[in-house]
Amino acid sequence: MDNKSIEREALQHVFGIEHVESDEHLRDLVTAKMAAMDPVERTATTMRLGMKVDELKARQPGTAFSPATWSLVVTSLFAVLFTAVSVYLILDTTIWLIAKIVVGFLGFIAFVASLRAFGRVIFRLVNKRDV
Repeated sequence: MDNKSIEREALQHVFGIEHVESDEHLRDLVTAKMAAMDPVERTATTMRLGMKVDELKARQPGTAFSPATWSLVVTSLFAVLFTAVSVYLILDTTIWLIAKIVVGFLGFIAFVASLRAFGRVIFRLVNKRDV
């Protein structure tokens, strides 16, 4: 969805005019309804409109902050490698107990991060949303 269609859908939802199809008719109805409101109602409606636009933008899949699939795979592999090293350090070395606890905690976080990255890759491949 582009910004124009998001704004259109938000206007239709906030003003309760989902049945309107033409842009000119929608603009005329919104202008008339806004002119009939007092300033407090107009401000509240503008705030609801902004919240609805934010909600609709959050609903659409974004690419601005979404890492590429190959980087998710590499991150997952590095995290699994770190997890394996931490398991080795915990089970097969004679380091201090506090070091084992810290390494185990960091290893657990790396393992969870690798599962999340792997899950995102599977989701993208299944839903054909490869970035």
